[in-house]
Amino acid sequence: MRHPLSEVMPRARHRWCLWHIMNKILTKLGTHTRYAEFKDVMKEVVYESLCVEEFESRWLSMLVEYEVKEHAKSHEWLRDMYKERNMWVPAYMNNYFWAGMKITQRVESINSFFDGFLERSTKLFEFPKKYCDAMNKRCSDEKDADDNCAKYIRKLVTGFHIEKVFQKLYTDNKFRDVQRECERLLYCVVKVEKQISEKDLEYMMEDRVWIIVKRNCIRVLDTNSVVDIHEKYILRRWRKDVCRKNMHVTVASYDPTKTEVAKRFDKMMLEFEPICEEATIEDQTMQFVVNELHSLETIVRDRVKLIRWTPQREMLRIP
Repeated sequence: MRHPLSEVMPRARHRWCLWHIMNKILTKLGTHTRYAEFKDVMKEVVYESLCVEEFESRWLSMLVEYEVKEHAKSHEWLRDMYKERNMWVPAYMNNYFWAGMKITQRVESINSFFDGFLERSTKLFEFPKKYCDAMNKRCSDEKDADDNCAKYIRKLVTGFHIEKVFQKLYTDNKFRDVQRECERLLYCVVKVEKQISEKDLEYMMEDRVWIIVKRNCIRVLDTNSVVDIHEKYILRRWRKDVCRKNMHVTVASYDPTKTEVAKRFDKMMLEFEPICEEATIEDQTMQFVVNELHSLETIVRDRVKLIRWTPQREMLRIP
Protein backbone atom coordinates (compact mmCIF):
# COMPACT_ATOMS: atom_id res chain seq x y z
CA MET A 1 0.00 0.00 0.00
CA ARG A 2 2.90 2.35 0.67
CA HIS A 3 3.96 2.80 -2.95
CA PRO A 4 0.48 3.44 -4.42
CA LEU A 5 -0.19 5.97 -1.63
CA SER A 6 3.03 7.82 -2.34
CA GLU A 7 2.05 8.11 -6.00
CA VAL A 8 -1.64 8.95 -5.61
CA MET A 9 -1.34 11.09 -2.45
CA PRO A 10 2.30 12.24 -2.31
CA ARG A 11 1.64 14.79 0.46
CA ALA A 12 -0.17 12.33 2.73
CA ARG A 13 1.61 10.90 5.77
CA HIS A 14 1.16 7.12 5.81
CA ARG A 15 1.61 5.17 9.04
CA TRP A 16 1.16 1.59 10.20
CA CYS A 17 -1.38 0.53 12.79
CA LEU A 18 0.40 0.62 16.16
CA TRP A 19 -2.07 -1.80 17.74
CA HIS A 20 -1.37 -4.55 15.18
CA ILE A 21 2.37 -4.18 15.69
CA MET A 22 2.27 -4.21 19.49
CA ASN A 23 -0.17 -7.13 19.40
CA LYS A 24 2.56 -9.24 17.76
CA ILE A 25 4.91 -8.92 20.74
CA LEU A 26 3.76 -12.21 22.26
CA THR A 27 4.21 -14.08 18.98
CA LYS A 28 7.58 -12.57 18.12
CA LEU A 29 9.15 -12.20 21.57
CA GLY A 30 7.31 -14.88 23.54
CA THR A 31 10.26 -17.30 23.41
CA HIS A 32 12.60 -14.80 25.09
CA THR A 33 13.71 -16.00 28.53
CA ARG A 34 12.83 -12.65 30.10
CA TYR A 35 9.68 -12.04 28.06
CA ALA A 36 7.45 -10.83 30.93
CA GLU A 37 9.89 -8.06 31.78
CA PHE A 38 10.98 -7.42 28.19
CA LYS A 39 7.50 -6.66 26.85
CA ASP A 40 6.83 -4.00 29.51
CA VAL A 41 10.14 -2.27 28.79
CA MET A 42 9.48 -2.29 25.05
CA LYS A 43 6.05 -0.72 25.56
CA GLU A 44 7.61 2.02 27.69
CA VAL A 45 10.24 2.70 25.02
CA VAL A 46 7.63 2.92 22.26
CA TYR A 47 4.89 4.83 24.06
CA GLU A 48 6.88 7.10 26.39
CA SER A 49 9.71 8.32 24.15
CA LEU A 50 8.97 11.96 23.40
CA CYS A 51 11.47 12.50 20.59
CA VAL A 52 13.41 10.53 18.00
CA GLU A 53 16.71 10.79 19.86
CA GLU A 54 15.21 9.50 23.09
CA PHE A 55 13.53 6.57 21.33
CA GLU A 56 16.69 5.48 19.50
CA SER A 57 18.80 5.74 22.63
CA ARG A 58 16.34 3.77 24.78
CA TRP A 59 15.79 1.20 22.02
CA LEU A 60 19.52 0.44 21.69
CA SER A 61 19.88 0.24 25.47
CA MET A 62 16.96 -2.20 25.57
CA LEU A 63 18.58 -4.47 22.96
CA VAL A 64 21.79 -4.57 24.92
CA GLU A 65 20.18 -5.11 28.33
CA TYR A 66 18.06 -8.04 27.17
CA GLU A 67 20.73 -9.57 24.93
CA VAL A 68 18.44 -9.71 21.94
CA LYS A 69 21.18 -10.98 19.61
CA GLU A 70 21.20 -14.25 21.55
CA HIS A 71 17.56 -14.88 20.53
CA ALA A 72 17.43 -15.22 16.75
CA LYS A 73 13.65 -14.93 16.31
CA SER A 74 13.31 -11.88 18.52
CA HIS A 75 16.38 -10.23 17.02
CA GLU A 76 15.17 -10.66 13.45
CA TRP A 77 11.74 -9.15 14.11
CA LEU A 78 13.06 -6.23 16.17
CA ARG A 79 15.70 -5.50 13.53
CA ASP A 80 13.07 -5.35 10.78
CA MET A 81 10.76 -3.19 12.86
CA TYR A 82 13.58 -0.80 13.72
CA LYS A 83 14.35 -0.30 10.03
CA GLU A 84 10.74 0.82 9.52
CA ARG A 85 10.49 2.75 12.80
CA ASN A 86 9.37 5.96 11.08
CA MET A 87 6.19 4.13 9.99
CA TRP A 88 4.88 3.20 13.43
CA VAL A 89 6.79 4.71 16.39
CA PRO A 90 4.85 7.67 17.89
CA ALA A 91 8.03 9.71 18.41
CA TYR A 92 8.36 10.01 14.62
CA MET A 93 4.77 11.25 14.27
CA ASN A 94 4.77 14.17 16.72
CA ASN A 95 4.94 16.81 14.00
CA TYR A 96 1.77 15.59 12.31
CA PHE A 97 -1.87 15.95 13.36
CA TRP A 98 -3.68 12.60 13.53
CA ALA A 99 -6.92 13.55 15.33
CA GLY A 100 -6.11 10.98 17.99
CA MET A 101 -5.66 8.10 15.50
CA LYS A 102 -2.79 5.72 16.10
CA ILE A 103 -4.51 2.51 15.02
CA THR A 104 -6.98 1.40 12.34
CA GLN A 105 -9.67 0.88 14.97
CA ARG A 106 -11.80 3.74 13.64
CA VAL A 107 -11.93 2.11 10.21
CA GLU A 108 -12.47 -1.39 11.51
CA SER A 109 -15.16 -0.24 13.95
CA ILE A 110 -17.58 -0.11 11.02
CA ASN A 111 -17.74 -3.90 11.31
CA SER A 112 -19.00 -3.69 14.88
CA PHE A 113 -21.41 -0.95 13.77
CA PHE A 114 -23.35 -3.52 11.71
CA ASP A 115 -23.22 -6.25 14.37
CA GLY A 116 -26.75 -7.43 15.06
CA PHE A 117 -28.02 -6.14 11.72
CA LEU A 118 -26.01 -7.95 9.04
CA GLU A 119 -25.06 -11.62 8.89
CA ARG A 120 -23.35 -13.90 6.42
CA SER A 121 -26.75 -15.06 5.25
CA THR A 122 -28.07 -11.51 4.62
CA LYS A 123 -29.37 -11.21 1.05
CA LEU A 124 -28.59 -8.24 -1.16
CA PHE A 125 -32.23 -7.13 -1.30
CA GLU A 126 -32.30 -7.17 2.52
CA PHE A 127 -29.27 -4.90 2.86
CA PRO A 128 -31.02 -1.50 2.32
CA LYS A 129 -33.50 -2.16 5.13
CA LYS A 130 -30.80 -3.54 7.44
CA TYR A 131 -28.62 -0.54 6.69
CA CYS A 132 -31.45 1.88 7.52
CA ASP A 133 -32.09 0.01 10.78
CA ALA A 134 -28.42 0.35 11.71
CA MET A 135 -28.41 4.05 10.83
CA ASN A 136 -31.57 4.61 12.88
CA LYS A 137 -29.82 3.00 15.84
CA ARG A 138 -26.75 5.20 15.30
CA CYS A 139 -28.85 8.37 15.08
CA SER A 140 -30.80 7.39 18.19
CA ASP A 141 -27.60 6.70 20.17
CA GLU A 142 -26.08 9.97 18.99
CA LYS A 143 -29.16 11.92 20.02
CA ASP A 144 -29.13 10.26 23.45
CA ALA A 145 -25.44 11.18 23.84
CA ASP A 146 -26.19 14.80 22.87
CA ASP A 147 -29.06 14.93 25.37
CA ASN A 148 -26.83 13.58 28.15
CA CYS A 149 -24.15 16.18 27.39
CA ALA A 150 -26.79 18.90 27.58
CA LYS A 151 -28.31 17.65 30.85
CA TYR A 152 -25.32 16.46 32.84
CA ILE A 153 -21.91 17.91 33.57
CA ARG A 154 -18.93 16.12 35.07
CA LYS A 155 -17.65 17.74 38.26
CA LEU A 156 -14.27 19.48 38.39
CA VAL A 157 -11.30 17.63 39.87
CA THR A 158 -8.72 20.45 39.94
CA GLY A 159 -8.68 24.17 40.51
CA PHE A 160 -7.33 25.09 37.08
CA HIS A 161 -9.46 27.59 35.19
CA ILE A 162 -8.93 25.85 31.86
CA GLU A 163 -10.67 22.75 33.20
CA LYS A 164 -13.76 24.83 33.95
CA VAL A 165 -13.71 26.28 30.41
CA PHE A 166 -13.67 22.90 28.68
CA GLN A 167 -16.23 21.53 31.14
CA LYS A 168 -18.78 23.81 29.48
CA LEU A 169 -17.64 23.29 25.90
CA TYR A 170 -16.45 19.73 25.25
CA THR A 171 -18.37 16.48 25.16
CA ASP A 172 -18.06 14.31 28.26
CA ASN A 173 -15.62 11.83 26.68
CA LYS A 174 -13.28 14.53 25.44
CA PHE A 175 -13.57 16.53 28.66
CA ARG A 176 -12.33 13.49 30.59
CA ASP A 177 -9.17 13.59 28.46
CA VAL A 178 -8.66 17.24 29.40
CA GLN A 179 -9.17 16.34 33.07
CA ARG A 180 -6.46 13.67 32.85
CA GLU A 181 -4.04 16.31 31.60
CA CYS A 182 -4.98 18.61 34.48
CA GLU A 183 -4.49 15.80 36.99
CA ARG A 184 -1.03 15.02 35.59
CA LEU A 185 0.22 18.58 35.93
CA LEU A 186 2.08 17.33 39.00
CA TYR A 187 4.61 15.83 36.56
CA CYS A 188 4.83 18.97 34.41
CA VAL A 189 7.24 21.63 35.66
CA VAL A 190 8.56 24.86 34.15
CA LYS A 191 12.35 24.50 34.18
CA VAL A 192 13.46 27.56 32.19
CA GLU A 193 11.67 30.77 31.21
CA LYS A 194 13.35 32.83 28.49
CA GLN A 195 12.13 36.12 26.99
CA ILE A 196 12.68 36.05 23.22
CA SER A 197 11.11 39.39 22.37
CA GLU A 198 8.87 42.02 23.89
CA LYS A 199 5.78 39.87 23.39
CA ASP A 200 7.19 36.32 23.19
CA LEU A 201 8.34 34.05 25.99
CA GLU A 202 9.95 30.64 25.60
CA TYR A 203 9.45 27.92 28.21
CA MET A 204 11.43 24.74 28.71
CA MET A 205 9.19 22.12 30.27
CA GLU A 206 9.96 18.85 32.01
CA ASP A 207 7.24 16.34 31.15
CA ARG A 208 6.64 12.76 30.08
CA VAL A 209 3.56 12.36 27.88
CA TRP A 210 1.62 14.51 25.36
CA ILE A 211 -2.08 14.33 24.44
CA ILE A 212 -5.04 16.57 23.37
CA VAL A 213 -4.59 19.87 25.23
CA LYS A 214 -1.00 19.35 26.27
CA ARG A 215 -0.51 19.79 29.98
CA ASN A 216 2.64 21.80 29.37
CA CYS A 217 0.38 24.36 27.62
CA ILE A 218 -1.97 24.28 30.60
CA ARG A 219 0.97 24.83 32.93
CA VAL A 220 2.19 27.87 30.96
CA LEU A 221 -1.31 29.38 30.88
CA ASP A 222 -1.72 28.81 34.61
CA THR A 223 1.74 30.24 35.37
CA ASN A 224 0.79 33.44 33.56
CA SER A 225 -2.72 33.58 35.10
CA VAL A 226 -4.39 33.38 31.68
CA VAL A 227 -8.14 32.86 32.07
CA ASP A 228 -9.37 33.59 28.52
CA ILE A 229 -8.73 30.62 26.22
CA HIS A 230 -8.33 31.58 22.56
CA GLU A 231 -10.85 29.99 20.20
CA LYS A 232 -8.11 28.38 18.11
CA TYR A 233 -7.39 26.05 21.05
CA ILE A 234 -11.05 24.99 21.28
CA LEU A 235 -11.60 22.47 18.49
CA ARG A 236 -15.09 22.61 17.05
CA ARG A 237 -15.39 18.87 16.35
CA TRP A 238 -15.16 18.10 20.08
CA ARG A 239 -17.74 20.63 21.22
CA LYS A 240 -20.97 19.38 22.73
CA ASP A 241 -22.99 22.17 21.09
CA VAL A 242 -21.82 21.72 17.50
CA CYS A 243 -24.67 21.72 14.95
CA ARG A 244 -24.39 19.01 12.30
CA LYS A 245 -25.38 20.00 8.77
CA ASN A 246 -26.78 16.54 8.10
CA MET A 247 -29.47 17.31 10.69
CA HIS A 248 -31.38 19.20 7.99
CA VAL A 249 -31.37 16.40 5.39
CA THR A 250 -34.15 13.83 5.25
CA VAL A 251 -32.98 10.30 4.49
CA ALA A 252 -34.47 6.86 4.98
CA SER A 253 -32.71 6.46 8.31
CA TYR A 254 -33.39 9.93 9.72
CA ASP A 255 -36.22 12.47 9.57
CA PRO A 256 -35.02 15.90 10.74
CA THR A 257 -38.51 17.42 10.59
CA LYS A 258 -39.19 15.81 13.96
CA THR A 259 -36.61 17.95 15.77
CA GLU A 260 -37.06 21.47 17.12
CA VAL A 261 -33.79 22.56 15.52
CA ALA A 262 -35.03 21.54 12.07
CA LYS A 263 -38.34 23.33 12.62
CA ARG A 264 -36.51 26.56 13.43
CA PHE A 265 -34.29 26.10 10.39
CA ASP A 266 -37.26 25.58 8.06
CA LYS A 267 -39.07 28.61 9.50
CA MET A 268 -36.06 30.86 8.82
CA MET A 269 -35.65 29.48 5.30
CA LEU A 270 -39.29 30.34 4.52
CA GLU A 271 -38.57 33.95 5.48
CA PHE A 272 -35.21 34.09 3.73
CA GLU A 273 -35.93 32.51 0.34
CA PRO A 274 -38.32 35.28 -0.85
CA ILE A 275 -35.64 37.87 -0.03
CA CYS A 276 -33.11 35.97 -2.16
CA GLU A 277 -35.54 35.79 -5.05
CA GLU A 278 -36.15 39.55 -4.90
CA ALA A 279 -32.45 40.36 -4.59
CA THR A 280 -31.49 38.49 -7.76
CA ILE A 281 -33.00 41.28 -9.90
CA GLU A 282 -29.61 43.04 -10.19
CA ASP A 283 -26.06 42.97 -8.80
CA GLN A 284 -26.23 45.98 -6.46
CA THR A 285 -29.28 44.65 -4.63
CA MET A 286 -27.69 41.24 -4.39
CA GLN A 287 -24.48 42.72 -2.96
CA PHE A 288 -26.49 44.76 -0.47
CA VAL A 289 -28.18 41.59 0.82
CA VAL A 290 -24.81 39.78 1.06
CA ASN A 291 -23.25 42.64 3.03
CA GLU A 292 -26.21 42.76 5.40
CA LEU A 293 -25.93 39.01 5.89
CA HIS A 294 -22.27 39.37 6.84
CA SER A 295 -23.21 41.96 9.46
CA LEU A 296 -26.04 39.76 10.71
CA GLU A 297 -23.69 36.78 10.88
CA THR A 298 -21.38 38.66 13.26
CA ILE A 299 -24.29 39.63 15.52
CA VAL A 300 -25.69 36.07 15.56
CA ARG A 301 -22.29 34.56 16.35
CA ASP A 302 -21.78 36.95 19.27
CA ARG A 303 -25.23 36.10 20.59
CA VAL A 304 -24.69 32.35 20.25
CA LYS A 305 -21.30 32.64 21.92
CA LEU A 306 -22.90 34.47 24.85
CA ILE A 307 -25.56 31.77 25.18
CA ARG A 308 -22.97 28.99 25.08
CA TRP A 309 -20.87 30.55 27.81
CA THR A 310 -23.80 31.31 30.12
CA PRO A 311 -23.74 28.86 33.04
CA GLN A 312 -26.57 26.34 32.89
CA ARG A 313 -28.05 26.40 36.37
CA GLU A 314 -30.10 23.27 35.99
CA MET A 315 -27.19 21.01 35.06
CA LEU A 316 -26.76 17.99 37.31
CA ARG A 317 -23.35 16.94 38.47
CA ILE A 318 -22.19 13.35 37.99
CA PRO A 319 -19.23 11.72 39.78
